[in-house]
Amino acid sequence: MQHSQQLLILHASDVHIASHRVYQMSRWLRKNNLKVDIALVSGDLADMPLELCHSAPPEETRDQHMLLDKVLEEFSPLASKVYYVPGNHDAITTFSTEGQDTDTSPCNVHMRRVTIAPNLELLGLGGSVPGFRKGQKVWDGFPYLTDQEYSDDLSQLLDPVFGTQTLKETDAVIFMTHSGPEHCSTTISHVDPRSPIICGSQSLYTALCKEELQHHVILNVHGHTHEASGQVTIGNTTVINPGALMDGNFGLYTLQQTNKIPGWRLSSVSLHKLSDED
Repeated sequence: MQHSQQLLILHASDVHIASHRVYQMSRWLRKNNLKVDIALVSGDLADMPLELCHSAPPEETRDQHMLLDKVLEEFSPLASKVYYVPGNHDAITTFSTEGQDTDTSPCNVHMRRVTIAPNLELLGLGGSVPGFRKGQKVWDGFPYLTDQEYSDDLSQLLDPVFGTQTLKETDAVIFMTHSGPEHCSTTISHVDPRSPIICGSQSLYTALCKEELQHHVILNVHGHTHEASGQVTIGNTTVINPGALMDGNFGLYTLQQTNKIPGWRLSSVSLHKLSDED
């Protein structure tokens, strides 16, 4: 009988320095006797005001980076490996990973590829694009002022992975982003049901539809749109937004190693909301 391996992945996003929620989540996991293999955190660990993101004074940037590091310390005991990407409320310094070792944990995977298990790759892209209501911009993206800027970094990340055949046919890919793909319910804000805000990236949606990504990318996990938690599919790719951890929301996903191509599949998804008793 072929050896079968499972991975339990914890996914949280949009903490916004609510460290008490990380503690609650840790207690919930212990209460339910769950051992997490990998934790993914898809951005907005800190809470820098959006109007300061592009022009924050050095001391504000430093303070926000320190707040992010403090939140990550809370995640460290939850899994042997913690991976994250920065969000649009995280300091600009978090978008530079130069000199950082991918073997460390927590590990910033913005614009990076990391092997997290045999035949299982993780790609990361942080930041957000602008949000639009009825074609009119309602907020800026950060650090991407346009979807074209986002697309440029997206291509820089994806082309070496999918364009030069560096993946084996059996390799599966998890793609962690902060913004999700446009045209998905997980990226539409319905705070005002009469006038939804489109928060996703068209270029990310287009990329995920490509044949080479459809063959390998089994999962796109993202955040950013707090109230749009849920699960959708783009072809063979499952897209999940767990909702904001600051509001008590997180996800648990089980991956199962198989003898099919690619060699991993998503076998279960459960989205949870912490209660006052947790």
